[in-house]
Amino acid sequence: MNLWSHIPMYAPGKDISFGCGNPNWGAATDRNFELEKRPK
Repeated sequence: MNLWSHIPMYAPGKDISFGCGNPNWGAATDRNFELEKRPK
């Protein structure tokens, strides 16, 4: 079975802006909620 993803997944040691699923993401780093018109 293969898993393909357009967006790279979280990789330890990479910057917070790399990939998706970084455990350091959250309300404190969410800067686009107003632009995307969604709750923070």
